[in-house]
Amino acid sequence: MIIRKKTKGNKTYYYLEHSIRKENKIIKKEKYLGTSIPKNIEKVKEEFNRSLKIGIYDKFEKIKNNFQAEWKRIPESVKEKELEEIGKTPEEKIEEVKVEGEEKREAKAKAEEEKEEKKSSQ
Repeated sequence: MIIRKKTKGNKTYYYLEHSIRKENKIIKKEKYLGTSIPKNIEKVKEEFNRSLKIGIYDKFEKIKNNFQAEWKRIPESVKEKELEEIGKTPEEKIEEVKVEGEEKREAKAKAEEEKEEKKSSQ
């Protein structure tokens, strides 16, 4: 966020300017400050910044509402499992995946052994 000074004829005007990237374009938003920079410029900057973020808050609200609607349709057992997953640390999740992988390999090896035993006993 910058303060831009524009001169038209003999007069100088000040604007608060902020650039926002939206998709592949850069959009400039500006707020007129007057012919001099106000003494409470920090407060003006804060209010301008807050007004720019209103669109973001609307998107977050929409995401939240969609999630809550979807969450209501999920069975309780699945909800419990999801909440349990959310509470795990990354290290716990990695360990769980390793254990599951080992269990699958062991089950596969056991199934192959049983298959071999059936073949050899015939």
